[in-house]
Amino acid sequence: MTAQNKKAEDDYYCVSLPPSEWRHIDRWLGDNVSLTSVVLTELNKIQKTYEKGKRSAVRIGIASIDTMIGGLHPGELLYVGSAEERYNFAVGLNIIHAAGMEGNKKVLVFNAGRGQYSYARSLISLCTGIEESSLQNAQSLTGEELEQVETVFAALQLSNISIISTPNISVEEICNKMKALRVQDYPDFILIDNLSFLTMQEPCTNRSEELQKITEKLWSIAKDSRIPIVLTGSLSKRRMEMEGYRPTAADLPEERMLKFLDKIVTVHGNGKCKDRLYITVIKNPDGTYGYRKIKYDPASNRLIELLIQGQNKSSYKSN
Repeated sequence: MTAQNKKAEDDYYCVSLPPSEWRHIDRWLGDNVSLTSVVLTELNKIQKTYEKGKRSAVRIGIASIDTMIGGLHPGELLYVGSAEERYNFAVGLNIIHAAGMEGNKKVLVFNAGRGQYSYARSLISLCTGIEESSLQNAQSLTGEELEQVETVFAALQLSNISIISTPNISVEEICNKMKALRVQDYPDFILIDNLSFLTMQEPCTNRSEELQKITEKLWSIAKDSRIPIVLTGSLSKRRMEMEGYRPTAADLPEERMLKFLDKIVTVHGNGKCKDRLYITVIKNPDGTYGYRKIKYDPASNRLIELLIQGQNKSSYKSN
């Protein structure tokens, strides 16, 4: 066996378990019993083999993200984080448009932070390219623009997009609604916008503990239902002004969230180029990391893919 193959095997059998849980098992099996490690490593192998055989990737519709993370697999929790909430909102809207309308995916959206009419206007603005202010003051629309709005409205009616708008919805309510779904009604994936506005019915000592428990519950319900979840949320702003700034896992709102997030993608802007965003993958078990630039229209929240040298849509592969 080569050194490279040996390392791959070691990684495959690697078990990450807190010391407290090891001690709990050893208390029953005895400190010197090797069965502890044997059982746990074998369980780890079985779980990974099972997952590899069952997983098929779902595209969320943003090519830069899909290409890097390999799509979303059943039960995965993807965190899309940004220090600026408007970028998270833009990503969410583009996922709904690309996957739900153009890709005809069944998408369930939990809108926790915005009014339902504001969310609808933003989606129409993205699809038509008409600024939201013009949609609010409909008298300023031209006949052609009004026709565009009506066309988008008809397309939305035919789509498989469901949006539940409940400001400051609790994570327990989200989990209960997911559990109430019949298997035949399962969406291709769920989008939750935004972690910053989610709450918990269960008492917590502080917001940090609440964020950890919210993430853990979403991770758990994703695994139980095997429905992939996209969760948008905030990142720390403390390093934003640094030259060459690029977010890392240390910028998560709560460090203990990290172990419950299967994949993490960050979005940040460039002060010099207002129409460019950077999409960065900072956690991905499927192995691809790095960043891509994407064009951003602040007026309509539309994201436009820039040409990726040597890559096109056919480069995307699902397992």
